[in-house]
Amino acid sequence: MTATVSRAAGRNMNFKETLWLISQDLDHYCRGAGALAKLATALFSVGSRTVASHRIQHYLHVNRVRIPGLKAWLQYRMQTRWGCDISPAAKIGRRLRLSHPTGVVRRGELLCEAK
Repeated sequence: MTATVSRAAGRNMNFKETLWLISQDLDHYCRGAGALAKLATALFSVGSRTVASHRIQHYLHVNRVRIPGLKAWLQYRMQTRWGCDISPAAKIGRRLRLSHPTGVVRRGELLCEAK
């Protein structure tokens, strides 16, 4: 991974951009497979679900969405269910693939993009 600025880094982003980034991640996981493979990946792949959870947390963090307990619950769920701790403040570029996210800890203002 190299440290380059992602499309949505450093500014508020709308939910459509967040969904676009999740779609790019799924494309990278499936590598040109059909819609059924993307659905199976979205439902059963721990890595893709972890990255999608982080994307939603990052959207809530960047746009300062004030729903009491939602960000903390999402962070707790990601830590307990998948054993992965990625800070909502971390800026991660598109097409990130975590093949085994258990034990991954990313803190602070991390900025990375997979090539």
